[in-house]
Amino acid sequence: MVTTETHVSALGTVMQRLKKHTIFSLNDDEQRILDCATQYGLASFDFFAARKIASLAQSPNNLLLALLLAEKAATHEGNTFLSLDPLFLEQRLGLLGYRHADDQSLAQTLADLVAAETDLFTTVGTLNPAVPFVVDSERHALYRQGFFQAERSIANRLRAFCSRPWRTVGTDLSEHLTRIFDTYPVGTHGFGDPDRRPIDLALEQKTAALTALHAPVCFISGGPGTGKTSIVLTILRLLQAQGVPAEAVQLTAPTGRAANRISESLLRGSRTIDPVGTDASWFGALPQACTVHRLLGWSPHSSTYRHGPINPLPAQVVILDESSMLDILLTDRLLAALAPGTRLIMLGDADQLPSVDAGAVFRDLTREAGPTPADDGHAALIANLQQRRGTKDTVQAPVSRLRDCVVQLVTTFRQSKDAGGRNISAVAAKSNQMQPELLFGNDPGQHIHLLAQDEVPPLSGVTLAEPNKLGYLDLVDLLCNRYFTPYRHLSAMPLHLTRDQENLTKIFRALDEMRVLCLTQRGMTGVDTLNQLFKERIYRGKGIIERAFRHPTFFLQGAPWLITRNDYQRGLFNGDIGISLLVTDDLGNLSRQLVFRTETGYRAVPFAGRGDITLAYAMTVHKSQGSEFGHVVLVLPEHRNALCKKELIYTGLTRAKKSVLIYGRRQTLVYAVGDAMNRVSGLRAQMAEKPETV
Repeated sequence: MVTTETHVSALGTVMQRLKKHTIFSLNDDEQRILDCATQYGLASFDFFAARKIASLAQSPNNLLLALLLAEKAATHEGNTFLSLDPLFLEQRLGLLGYRHADDQSLAQTLADLVAAETDLFTTVGTLNPAVPFVVDSERHALYRQGFFQAERSIANRLRAFCSRPWRTVGTDLSEHLTRIFDTYPVGTHGFGDPDRRPIDLALEQKTAALTALHAPVCFISGGPGTGKTSIVLTILRLLQAQGVPAEAVQLTAPTGRAANRISESLLRGSRTIDPVGTDASWFGALPQACTVHRLLGWSPHSSTYRHGPINPLPAQVVILDESSMLDILLTDRLLAALAPGTRLIMLGDADQLPSVDAGAVFRDLTREAGPTPADDGHAALIANLQQRRGTKDTVQAPVSRLRDCVVQLVTTFRQSKDAGGRNISAVAAKSNQMQPELLFGNDPGQHIHLLAQDEVPPLSGVTLAEPNKLGYLDLVDLLCNRYFTPYRHLSAMPLHLTRDQENLTKIFRALDEMRVLCLTQRGMTGVDTLNQLFKERIYRGKGIIERAFRHPTFFLQGAPWLITRNDYQRGLFNGDIGISLLVTDDLGNLSRQLVFRTETGYRAVPFAGRGDITLAYAMTVHKSQGSEFGHVVLVLPEHRNALCKKELIYTGLTRAKKSVLIYGRRQTLVYAVGDAMNRVSGLRAQMAEKPETV
């Protein structure tokens, strides 16, 4: 007779046998590495994937496991390779729980490992494209094969770009500059509007437009408010004057929201120009701006691109906005899809957050700029252009030729009208220059104001509110009462999209007046928690809170919602913000709609059934890139973490025009401003090498 004890004993024996073979049975060293890796920020999946690869090696060991995890951590941080510098590597492997024996140096042990595991590692000198990792001994770098090939390809293509001759300066250029800069300049309002004022472009803006017009590739870097949209409009007008067909110009950006913003900004800008002095039909024929993925014909089903070296893009000029968001792999795809004669113009802010994925291509390429003109007179501008285009030769170093294609914008037109705006600019500059010791002081124009106990946060300049001075829930209540509650009565009634445009304008204006920006998505001070708190505070007592918490996309009248993925059929893009409203039609029928503001008016899409939206009372700094608000509340994490970097602080500060309220500990802010996203890349070094065939 088989007893229960027999079954239990047999089951125990089977489990012991299975444990020997399961991927979850770890020895002490592996368990220590797993614990350290998860503390470092890697997922347990990363550990077991690396462990599986290491187990297939000819000589599995803990150094290989830790090295694969270190490489994963490096790419998570945005680097294109893992530095193999002995001191750095020893420290990094130590953080991941690896303990090196003292019988020989780590460098020698690593060299022996690379030489032995030829199925895993190849070297630059004997490159095998089929092997997953590349070791560059000269630069002490460990690459993934894909990143190495992409970096090398980009370097080769940019060398080719910089070696091409610049366009000849036409005899009629001065005439075009007079007409576009002086006679028919861009304005601040629509043409015919009594408030319209002509815009006098800054010296570097004019230099950037001329460089983009003549150089085979042009990089224009500038912070918020430096007039990049005005430059794009000026470039387009110069292209039209030179006879370039509108259909041959392609506008693009890394995200759908950024691409949509280009089209809206250009539409708004073209309306400020005297119609006598420009060809309105030319602007009307411009192809709609789109994402880089859509431009290249990306197919998510087959993971392929329609356009590439064999089938290049049918464009003479490609203008790319928000270039800092472009990662190394997508940059390689874009460059590979350009025809030999296509001109590339890249605009962005090199000091803002880099791409989410690996690489900081735009930052790498805009470290140095070419010489600036003596003044903004036409003769000086043209002389400077001739100087830079005349220095291109095959002897000159590629990096030196690249410098002449870079223009950096320094004149800021935003945040300069009042003392609060100037204070934001001063604090943002100190943050960008990593000068935390200069953030605090007694000068209200240069320093951050420290909020006192029971003091109401001012609506001008930069203020730091520490949790011991202003409670977390008190902050939520303050923001609800100051910004979100006042416009609730406007959104409480049914609205008609055409008859009630005045009320709709007030609602959207009130929403844009302030935005809460967080460094993190999760956690007590993250986006998710704050949105739930705002929802509870605003809709408390209305009998819908319980249902709203059970259903994340429950209809809340007057609430802002963020689109989380592109919807090309409806013309909605990742990052767009709409408001859920009751909308009435001409027959009096009511419907629940998500209403968006566009350049041509207000448009609505059905709210029901949307799974691509999330509440947007608070949003991440990443999602705010390219936007501007009257006031910004920047919420720091409770404690210092990997996201506390000066790029996030700088980007958050520069979203505001009037005031910034930073909520968090002073020490957390100091740490963040003193730490930068120092992504390592070999792009500039590869550009300096001998050209290779692409």
